[in-house]
Amino acid sequence: MTIQALSFLTLPSAQSLAHSIERLCAELSSRPFTANRLQRVSCDIPAIDLLELLSSVAIAERGYFAHRNQTAAVAGFGQALELKIDALHHGPSLLSRAEMIVAGTDAVWIGGCSYNGESGTGQWQDFPAMRFLLPLLEIREDHDSFQLALNLFARDAEHWEEQLQAITLLSRSIAKAKIKVTRAATITRRHQSVDRQQWYQQVGEALQKIGAGEFHKVVLAREVALQFSSPPNIFQTLKRWRQQLPSSFAFAIENRGKVFWGCSPERLFKRHGQRLCTEAMAGTVRRGINHAEDFSLEQQLKTDDKLTREHAVVADVICESLLPLAESIDHSQKPGVYKLDRIQHRYQSLNAVLKTDISTDQLYRQLHPTPAVCGHPRAQAQAFISSCELTQRGWYSGCVGLIGATQTEFAVAIRSALSDRNHLWLYSGVGIVDGSDADAEWLELEAKIESLLAALN
Repeated sequence: MTIQALSFLTLPSAQSLAHSIERLCAELSSRPFTANRLQRVSCDIPAIDLLELLSSVAIAERGYFAHRNQTAAVAGFGQALELKIDALHHGPSLLSRAEMIVAGTDAVWIGGCSYNGESGTGQWQDFPAMRFLLPLLEIREDHDSFQLALNLFARDAEHWEEQLQAITLLSRSIAKAKIKVTRAATITRRHQSVDRQQWYQQVGEALQKIGAGEFHKVVLAREVALQFSSPPNIFQTLKRWRQQLPSSFAFAIENRGKVFWGCSPERLFKRHGQRLCTEAMAGTVRRGINHAEDFSLEQQLKTDDKLTREHAVVADVICESLLPLAESIDHSQKPGVYKLDRIQHRYQSLNAVLKTDISTDQLYRQLHPTPAVCGHPRAQAQAFISSCELTQRGWYSGCVGLIGATQTEFAVAIRSALSDRNHLWLYSGVGIVDGSDADAEWLELEAKIESLLAALN
């Protein structure tokens, strides 16, 4: 069965939203032009389904980031300004520059970074090492309230007029927005970057090096490439997936027609001034088929030697990484269990008070990539991954999130996929430590993509 339209439904509040955009655009038009300075206007609006709106309006680059527990989200359309670098060492101050541009405003950047600090090739060729967009049109959901904002950042008067015209086109498109009801897509081709035999070899090599003391942990990833009969509706799929995983971050970053999207359970860090929240999430078991089995697996997660060691590596390394940056670190909270729809993780919250001169750039470089997506020690694990993995991670296991003037939040970009029309690349990874079993780790790889496949119907 191929994807085809069954019906079109009017998107509630679309007309009202378009009128609000027109009013704010008129307000911007009346302001004098100022080069290279953010101009922002905003107003409250009625509630609207952000993912349905993103699904229905595809005339501009789209971005989306939703916080855990479905309490807040940001949707962006178009770009007032783009900041990007092709390699991390080329632009260490990008995050700081982003913060300065939005200083004194409520504006946020939406974007992300690659796993290895390099630009992608192959299917990832449109995704640089780091890229953040200041949306031309931003809609923010915060509990039950919604706010619309327009951002303009022009280099000259001609560019100013171009951005105003782009907003007008967006308004017209939103006024006509319809919900497209579709059937499920048929998968016509599936290819895995590694088969079972190759996986046994990779895990065996990793265990040999762990036994020889070259590293304590390494995270190996797998890519599953799918081809569909017709392009899946990514934003509607993300809506279903987010409903399955309400305690996860949800995100979608579009660039030149490709969309990197997912539902990640893991926070890299949240910074508000000098206060930092991060976490250690590692060690995984499946969910039980009933309450008794689920509880038994939860106890295994809390007591199993291999799983507790895997988690301890991540927690210890994060704390060590924060030592030169922090005035104080609180890791007193005992490890608990973070439950998702098909798997559950060992989890520990970590908090710190940063020194006054620590930048977000420094924080990002110190924490990314964590042992949960790379391994430990970092350099040795990264070298093994580079020589061993038969796929390019791109932004998978990088980070995605929002940058604001006083608050920045990044999620680790796992449980994610890259879409390009009717092609979809899914990614999953597992941590290998002493005692890991190749068959058990393969089943974990499968479990981590099952919920996305379910959302795809």
